[in-house]
Amino acid sequence: LQFDEPLETGAPFSFMVRNGDVIAALEAKIRIQNCEILNSALVRLMPVSRNIEIRLADGRHVKTRLLIGADGVNSQVRRSAGIEIVTHDYKRSAIVATLAHEEEHDGEAVQHFLPPGPFAMLPLAGRRSSIVWTEYQEDVAGFLNLPPEDFLEQVERRFGYALGAFHLEDGPAAFPLRVHLARSFIAPRIALVADAAHLVHPLAGQGLNLGFRDIAALVEALAEQIRLGLDPGDDNALQHYQKARFFDTATMVAATHGLHMLFANDIGPLRLIRDIGLGMVD
Repeated sequence: LQFDEPLETGAPFSFMVRNGDVIAALEAKIRIQNCEILNSALVRLMPVSRNIEIRLADGRHVKTRLLIGADGVNSQVRRSAGIEIVTHDYKRSAIVATLAHEEEHDGEAVQHFLPPGPFAMLPLAGRRSSIVWTEYQEDVAGFLNLPPEDFLEQVERRFGYALGAFHLEDGPAAFPLRVHLARSFIAPRIALVADAAHLVHPLAGQGLNLGFRDIAALVEALAEQIRLGLDPGDDNALQHYQKARFFDTATMVAATHGLHMLFANDIGPLRLIRDIGLGMVD
């Protein structure tokens, strides 16, 4: 989204898209491109000459010039490549659900900062919103096991009644919150992208955007190599990708971690500074 015009002209600040719709669109694009899909888990990686050989759980072997690890938080590619991560467990989980409600949200997102962490109400199409509710790890199971009417009562206690009565449409589910950053985004003939390379606190809603930026930078690095008739998996292309992404990502990891620590801390002076800052920003 380009901010070429003032926001008061009506341009939205951001877009909320359901994960299932994103995945369906990507799968449709893969089919159009006639990509071969091998539905099997990775077992082993082995550099072989100017390739990397991949052994799959079904016994097949695949050779490639470049392997892109886009396999999520618990990346098997990252582990197989021996890339270590720096990590921190927040001892909290994000409870997510989709709610229908009586009143229009007018496209406004609302985030309340509570002692366990943020409670966000994020607008979807129609009179529907997605919640991301941060809660202490030890309390999460109790909230997930509540009857729907009691769960919605807890939502109302944290959000209020501005959208009228709620109806539970999807969920709830919970995801543990932690932060990690790979010590390197690359290894010989391997590039990590998105959650395989980094995981940030969701309070700023930047995890998916960081992944998109990774892929854009990697495509740019590979396109130049291919245009010049060079090996797309050689160290020059991978180093170009790493330089383009590592500092930007490390900065975002530090910023979101710092924001979490600021808002999750109940020390008096910090609360005062936090309240003054939010009052100025409004």
